[in-house]
Order: sequence, then structure tokens, then C-alpha cells
Amino acid sequence: MEPIRVVVNGALGRMGQEVINAISEQDKIVLVGAVEKEVTQRYLPIVGMVVRFSANLDSILEQCDAAVLVDFTTAEASMAAARIAAKRKVNLVIGTTGLSEENVAEIDQLCQSHGIGAVVAPNFSLSAAVLIKLAELAARFFDYAEIIEMHHAKKVDAPSGTAINTANAMLKARGKPFTCPETKTEVIPNTRGGQMEGIALHSLRSPG
Repeated sequence: MEPIRVVVNGALGRMGQEVINAISEQDKIVLVGAVEKEVTQRYLPIVGMVVRFSANLDSILEQCDAAVLVDFTTAEASMAAARIAAKRKVNLVIGTTGLSEENVAEIDQLCQSHGIGAVVAPNFSLSAAVLIKLAELAARFFDYAEIIEMHHAKKVDAPSGTAINTANAMLKARGKPFTCPETKTEVIPNTRGGQMEGIALHSLRSPG
């Protein structure tokens, strides 16, 4: 059986590098191309391999005959990539956070229209999936809820997709908004965090 040919979009980002490292350890998956918004060379040297490297996703997909596009970029870039990949009938694995329900619905439509598959998962961690499920189960028993999430200092979006997904799961299970305790005096504006239908969200960022 031929190995699955993969292109990584967002190849120089933190998660892109993790994906590339993971692929390099597999026998049944092979990295055939890498994409990043700013490129100064045509090939990306990786331990044990040299792959095509470009800022032009469409060109890379055409040259590399990829079966799967793995995307860890931004919501806007991810949607643009999904449209390009779908037209070339390349399956999608999207780990980008911040996608809206409308974005996910469009990806679903692209898959149906072009006969491809897609996995959209803002967090690939098993522990995160379990956490979201537990929060969903607990949501129906509480009137108040707050989410505190922490990421590295270079994370570009806040709150994270995982925090938003957790809040959405809780709201769906509860069937109505939560009650957020009223703060009569807020000495420093926005210290109570952002809100999603009564759920206060707090995003911590730190080095490392």
C-alpha cells in the first residue's frame, strides 16, 4: 500500500512543526510539501527528507499530488486553503482554531460537492476532548460557569477554539444561557473577562 501523501499548511508554526515531526516518524504517511505565507527557499530541509516549500498552496498541491492537506493557520487562511484543496479533491485535516459555525458548514458543503473528507478539530488532545465532554455533562446542573484557559504568549487568537467549543457544548447541553453574577463596581474595565451567553471567559497567556 502506497503511503498517504500529505502537505502541511502553516509548516513553520508551532503546530505545523509538530505535525511534520510526527509525519517523519511514520511509515504509512509521507510529507510531500510544505506551505507557509512567507518563503525564501524552494525546498524545506527536514531530518531524513527534503520537501517542496512554497507560499502558493495551489501550486504545491498540483506539483505534489497530495491526498491530504493538514492545516494549522488562521481561520481566514484555513478557509481559503479548504476551498483550494477541495477543488483539487484533496482531503482536509484542519486543526485551526477560531472557525465559525458558518465556516464549518461551508467546509461540509465543500466536502459534499467535491467528494472529499474532512476532520475539523480545534484541539487534537484526548484530554481536551474528555474535558469538553465532562463540562457538557456538568453544565445542566449549574447556573453559573466560567472558563479559564492558558496558552503560550505567541498564540494569536483569544479565547482559544477549545475554550469556545467548551462553552458551546455547555450552552447546548443546558439549553439556555448561564447567569453571570453582576459586578456592580469594575475598578479596571474588562477584568471579568469576555462573555458567551453568560459564561465568562478568561484567556491567560504566558511565555513557554
